Amino acid sequence: MEKPLRIAIVGDSTVEWMRPYRNHKDQLTYGERLMRKEGYDVDFYIRPGMTSHDALVMTWQELMGKFYDVYIFSVGINDCVPRSYPKAMADTFNRTLIPNTLSQKIFFLFYRLLTATKIQKALSRFRLSRPWASPEIFSKNLKRICEILLKETDGQVIFVAPPPVSERVENILHGVNAQLPKYLSVIRKLKSERVDVLDLGELFAGGYDKWVPEGIHYSAKGHRKVFEEMVGKIESFGREGAYSCAE
Repeated sequence: MEKPLRIAIVGDSTVEWMRPYRNHKDQLTYGERLMRKEGYDVDFYIRPGMTSHDALVMTWQELMGKFYDVYIFSVGINDCVPRSYPKAMADTFNRTLIPNTLSQKIFFLFYRLLTATKIQKALSRFRLSRPWASPEIFSKNLKRICEILLKETDGQVIFVAPPPVSERVENILHGVNAQLPKYLSVIRKLKSERVDVLDLGELFAGGYDKWVPEGIHYSAKGHRKVFEEMVGKIESFGREGAYSCAE
């Protein structure tokens, strides 16, 4: 009997959130479908708002010593969206979540002001905000992830290339779709013998509103579509890499 294929899924909220919100227990994300598939042993390393730098730190601190057969990375959209506040502020907010002291309450008020839809829209439209990471930094982060995993493990890597955002999201975060091709180009150039890319822009073409109705996060049907395509990529090289090394 074959050993389960060990899979690590690293990514942002697009991995675990669904839009519209779930209304049935059988509506599963693609990660949950992979977890339930026979012969797969899946672990999640998910954080809303994850950037390529966050994924790199997680790779160095947690992943490389666990020796998965397949590493799936779903990052990119948070790197290219324009920001109206420092990343340190976002990290502080995510660590605190509930303000207790007066200083925390003041900080939360200021954070909410900067992240308000109208403020973000104005700053983005007038080019007073810039992406979280430039395409150059994004490229360095992803290349370093590959260097670490391909050198320190015998695993395979799959990067999920995000699709364009909807007109609604573009109106709030002006310029995202103009920036996105630069980041997608970085991801596509990573393909190699042990690195593959699942391009959601291509996968969702012709049915975007059905698969990404909210503009960033996928619907239940969208997650199923990603799952089906992901299984094909995993099976095409994941098991061969895992068991050729074990033999």
